[in-house]
Amino acid sequence: MVSQGGGKRKGSRKAPKKRVQLDPSMLLYAGGITFCVIAWGYLVSAAIDFGSTARSGTSEAWLYLAVACVGAAACLFAGLMLGARLLRGLGITSAPPEPARTPLDQVAGSTYTPHGAHGSHSSHGSHASNTHGHSRAPEQPPHGGGHRRAHR
Repeated sequence: MVSQGGGKRKGSRKAPKKRVQLDPSMLLYAGGITFCVIAWGYLVSAAIDFGSTARSGTSEAWLYLAVACVGAAACLFAGLMLGARLLRGLGITSAPPEPARTPLDQVAGSTYTPHGAHGSHSSHGSHASNTHGHSRAPEQPPHGGGHRRAHR
């Protein structure tokens, strides 16, 4: 039997749990979610009833059916958005990371060089908005030519 020593790796490997303080606005989010879910259930039930009524020949029930469906979808959407805010507020989820690329990088065949990074311009007043890009194929080296020539 091997005894466990008191080495430098002894101890808990879990990080200490973060204490989440309950913010009063989180209770408002929870209340809003509850209200939206109850309203959604009621509107779905009403839509089913209006649909039955409309199929039996009452033409104005189609309008009520449409309104109930739109209202139910709006309540479901609002409840999901409030749920996302609640989860972020409780620290269960976090904000998405910042994108590494700019929208100019998404243009096919272009690369974006931030102002001043390529060394060909000094600080110009007209280029201060940092929005100009240089178009060249990503595989092509700078200045349009190869640095090494094939020797024969």
